[in-house]
Amino acid sequence: MEENQKEKVEAFKQTVFASDDLIDVMPTLSSHLFEFTESTGVYVGALEKPKKPIEEDSTDVDHIDETAIEEIKFFEAYPQNHEFMHDQVIKRNEGVVH
Repeated sequence: MEENQKEKVEAFKQTVFASDDLIDVMPTLSSHLFEFTESTGVYVGALEKPKKPIEEDSTDVDHIDETAIEEIKFFEAYPQNHEFMHDQVIKRNEGVVH
C-alpha cells in the first residue's frame, strides 16, 4: 500500500474512533470503500423486518411483524449518482453481487 493510501486509511480510522454515532460516518465509509475497492458503486444497508400496514388508531407496535423475514434496506450510496439506492430493499434470495 502506498504511503498516501496508508495516510487515508489512518485518517478514516481516526474519523470512526472519534465519532459518537457511526451512522454519521457512513458517507465517509462509502466513499472510502469506493476509492479503495475501485467499485462502480458502494451501498450500505441494514437488516430490517418489513413493516405491516397500520390503521390510524394503531399502537406503536402494530407495524411489527415478528414472523417476517429480514430484508436489507439501503441507507447510504456512493457516488452521488447512485442515490437512487437510498431506501431500496432487497428481499431474501434477491440481488446481484459482482
